Amino acid sequence: MDLDFLYLLQEARNPVMNAIMNAFSFFASEYAVLIIICLFYWCYEKRLAYKICLTFLFSATAVHGLKIILKIPRPFVRDPERLFVDKVAKGDATGYSFPSGHTNSATSLYAPIALHTKKKWLSALMYILIALVMFSRMYLGCHTPQDVIVSFVISFAVAIAIDRLLEKTELDDKKCLYLALVGLAITVAVLVYAFITKTPENLPNILDVFKMGGLVIGFTVGWFIEATRIKYDSSKDRRILTVILKMLAGAAVALVLQQGLKILFSHILNADPLDEIMIPVHIVRYLLVGLWVPAGYPAILKKLGK
Repeated sequence: MDLDFLYLLQEARNPVMNAIMNAFSFFASEYAVLIIICLFYWCYEKRLAYKICLTFLFSATAVHGLKIILKIPRPFVRDPERLFVDKVAKGDATGYSFPSGHTNSATSLYAPIALHTKKKWLSALMYILIALVMFSRMYLGCHTPQDVIVSFVISFAVAIAIDRLLEKTELDDKKCLYLALVGLAITVAVLVYAFITKTPENLPNILDVFKMGGLVIGFTVGWFIEATRIKYDSSKDRRILTVILKMLAGAAVALVLQQGLKILFSHILNADPLDEIMIPVHIVRYLLVGLWVPAGYPAILKKLGK
């Protein structure tokens, strides 16, 4: 039953719609996650950045934990003879299928904005964007309806909980510490489970969990340091040129950490990025990105008075 809907969508595919749906999927890519979190953290509204960051931390851990526990294959793996994934989308269709990682990212990014804003049109736009991302993942053959629906329910529940927590509670150092410790404990547990259960056969399917784990640990530690020690004022200078320069400089470093380290250590270790020996590299490079975004760059900006 779950594949019947995908067969129907597959019949409706055409080059124009494929391009449009891949564009919607990009709004939930890891690059979109970093760009939007960076924009609010570095340049606009840090309180909203906290909501997005914490929603992503807890929901991504839950979603990716379920992925490696349940080990449900992608729909195009379940029926390789009749169901075909879009060629462009296939590059991001890694790991297990249930729940949807792209839906998790989209909901973690845009639901906090929808819940936070007082503008009804913006809130509606955010929910529409989430729905379009969810539909695009099914249209492109990457996920089944239950993959995206369950992921949305989990992520949206976390988004509501975080929004209410930050609206009703002032986060002092002790509460920040408790949140960070809970997030770290859950993430480490997921990583340990991934290490214990990894095999040469399932490694390609769980590799994203190690990347996510590194990013979440980095984000958690970085968020705690910034919230309790750095306390950077992101609203200091919102001129367009300043925002562009901040984003370009900060994103350049994040890209070097994320991609540069992969290229460097692949060469040093003479290994493919999918090799088991690269697991610590993936964890560390994403951990460093996670530290850089909420803590490293804001600390530099505050020091420079920017």
